[in-house]
Amino acid sequence: PDLGADPGAPGRRAQVELTPAAREVLHAAAVLGWRARVAAIETMLERPIGDEPTELEAHGLLERVGDELIFPDPDVADAIEDAIPAPERQALHDGALAWYAGSEAPLELRAEHAARAGDLSTAVLLLDMLARVCVERRELSGALEALTRGLDRIRTAALDGEEAVSRAGARLARHAAELLLKSGDHRTAEGLLREALERPALPVGEKAALTMMAGAVAVGRGRHDDARLHLERATEWASASDNPKVTADAELWLAQLEATRCAHGDLVADHVRRAWAILADLREPIPARTAALAERVLRLLAKTGEPTLALDLLDALLNSPASPDDAVAPRLLAARQSLMPAS
Repeated sequence: PDLGADPGAPGRRAQVELTPAAREVLHAAAVLGWRARVAAIETMLERPIGDEPTELEAHGLLERVGDELIFPDPDVADAIEDAIPAPERQALHDGALAWYAGSEAPLELRAEHAARAGDLSTAVLLLDMLARVCVERRELSGALEALTRGLDRIRTAALDGEEAVSRAGARLARHAAELLLKSGDHRTAEGLLREALERPALPVGEKAALTMMAGAVAVGRGRHDDARLHLERATEWASASDNPKVTADAELWLAQLEATRCAHGDLVADHVRRAWAILADLREPIPARTAALAERVLRLLAKTGEPTLALDLLDALLNSPASPDDAVAPRLLAARQSLMPAS
């Protein structure tokens, strides 16, 4: 490793000569961070550690304290990790991920190693899980960062010629677009969806979900003709792939489109009723995303002059076989209360 200032040559770095075994330990410790468990390093290297810590301490690179190896400065650990050749660094992150998989390590830590490891499917899964956790915590920036890292991994895999990345990329792009839509960043959401839809061999069910989201983004941008085209195409693909939940959401987005255009209330209600019929046939609890969309549509309908119709449609949903679950029901009941005429 190229570490430590050379006092005899300002601006240059002194070369530290290490045995191969000590270099392996140093690299593994750096991948784990500025504090590294000896047991974790031994698992990653698949061998016990001998006198390597003593050699590393002699060069001032790290210190052994109990069952840990500690760098004197976190920046040193980062610099060493950055200098590790890519194949070796990836293999070490694979080992770190295997070590943490057997412990109760935080999801953030496992996702961090997964993002840099060689197993694409595990990386995508953990980063997607981390994004969902961030959403539950209302940490929008953290969720977007996790999804962006997952998309970056998928782009790299596609460039390297790996197969079976289209479905994973579509799922992450859809989730990212949902978050961007909530934050008002329609342009970035549109770009992600367009990129995902251009992937080869994309299953028709994923096409339906992505196109539905593209329609939602177009609604947000006020592009009514594009929105209708996307949403109608999404319903066709959803029907072809037997994906009724996407169809229901597309119908609600079409309802919001008409409400945004201040179309006649009956036209809005027709789309809402079709969504209700689909949900009733499913006889499953209403997904939270769908419930939030339904609430928004009905509030918009009430605001555009049809409060009684909006209340009737909400009652129809609350009394349908697709009743909301315990997490969703309070929100819809609160919406109903707000739609009630003042006594």
